[in-house]
Amino acid sequence: MYYNGENPNKYIETFIAESWEEHLRQHERITVADLEIGNSVKFFHSDKNPPSVSHFIAESLLKRSRKEIYE
Repeated sequence: MYYNGENPNKYIETFIAESWEEHLRQHERITVADLEIGNSVKFFHSDKNPPSVSHFIAESLLKRSRKEIYE
């Protein structure tokens, strides 16, 4: 878990899945217990806007030229 140096109340949680398809399957497999936990932790969220979710996909740097990486 990471926190934002400019805003120590902002955290980033990371997960790694083998593939995008596996990530989508994880969303489909949510349980009632998972939903209950998700709803209970919302109590601790103090911002007026809901937490944002972003997805980042790793790119193999081996496929790119050195010039492309450092531009």
